[in-house]
Amino acid sequence: MNSFSNHFQSVKKSSHIKAFDDYINFYGRYSNFKKETYFLRLIADEQYDEYINRVKSIKEKGFIFEQSFNSEINPDIMKKYKNMLLSNNFNPDFKFSNVIWQSVLTESIKTIINTFKSSKNGLDNSIVDDFIVRILFWTDIYFPKLFLQTERISDFPKFVCAGTINLSEYLFLYLLFLLGCDVLYIGYKTDISIDDNNILNLSDLVIDKPSFYLKNTKINTTNSKILPKLSMKQIKECRNREVSNNIQSSQEHELGYEQLAKFASSVVMIKVFDEDKNSFKSGSGVIINSNGCILTNFHVVAGGSYYGIQFEEETDIYYTDKLIKYNQNFDLAILKIEKARSPIRLLNPSKKLIRGQKVVAIGSPLGLFNTVSDGIVSGFRTINNTSMVQFTAPVSNGSSGGALLDLYGNLVGIITAGYDGQNLNLAVDHETISRFISGFII
Repeated sequence: MNSFSNHFQSVKKSSHIKAFDDYINFYGRYSNFKKETYFLRLIADEQYDEYINRVKSIKEKGFIFEQSFNSEINPDIMKKYKNMLLSNNFNPDFKFSNVIWQSVLTESIKTIINTFKSSKNGLDNSIVDDFIVRILFWTDIYFPKLFLQTERISDFPKFVCAGTINLSEYLFLYLLFLLGCDVLYIGYKTDISIDDNNILNLSDLVIDKPSFYLKNTKINTTNSKILPKLSMKQIKECRNREVSNNIQSSQEHELGYEQLAKFASSVVMIKVFDEDKNSFKSGSGVIINSNGCILTNFHVVAGGSYYGIQFEEETDIYYTDKLIKYNQNFDLAILKIEKARSPIRLLNPSKKLIRGQKVVAIGSPLGLFNTVSDGIVSGFRTINNTSMVQFTAPVSNGSSGGALLDLYGNLVGIITAGYDGQNLNLAVDHETISRFISGFII
């Protein structure tokens, strides 16, 4: 099933799930400040009333359906927002307790303001001010009902609207999308009327016709990273403020084994084929960026003519012959496929592992897809001038190239099972990985 954005990925096995049902039932993962999110325009005909009635029947918290936006701004509220603009303040009354999320909201509002300004040449300042006021007003109205948690975000909302919407309302929907909210517009027979295709293509179009299923949806390059507009300096400043305010983000908490097991969706099985199209060995690999780059062992891919990549909970195999980088001494290699999938974050190379700390291994031993096992770091070795982590989590043939994670979900090693024929559970350490994949992490 295709993705709606660079980071959205479907976990459904069937390719015959209609877009509406998938929207209602699917909740994307949130990890590493990335949320699997989609922004859809569903153009319906006979089933329009059925869709509207089904949406109206949903009474879940954090789910909003609006058939028309609330645009009645009383004079006192309007005056308050106008005074904010005079002081160049574009922040709504709604606030996230988590300072990183608050910074994301601020930067995302600036993004849609700039998008509005670029939509037409020579916009009068009063028109721009009116747009900003409406965005601040809608944020204060809808965000408290959608984002019920403002410190540690774990449950993400859904917003559905119908009827005729204008550019201001559409860009507010895009603001929701940037904050991790799944957004669905349901139109009757006709699409949203926006002249600028670049702006319209911020969302994906699905036409409700028989046999027109999700797999036929056109993919665009909408980016659903939750932190797309923050510089590294801004992020570091946010983190420093978090520490001083004793506010912890989700990635500062240890995860349970059930949560860590979910990272298996970013670990793949690799089948290696020879020139006669015979699969003669298999291994594992780890998604390291959103452009389809897969990190694995060199000994896994060595001798292959091409490779078959399989994702968890998917029956399709993605074939590639793109071996774009390798280092035999490090026993590392990178394959590339034309499929977007959320990456696993690499532990900062400046941070050190500690003997005795708990780790989790994810790989496909003996072809058993994405087996998860736990253990501890038992030592550190240097083999052929390459730094290795020795660990106790059980692995075997087929685990090679899999992920070794710490309890925060960081990638701390690439498993190298049975190195040099010895019965050692070893992984190439994160510092070596960092040097090898420099330039591939985005």
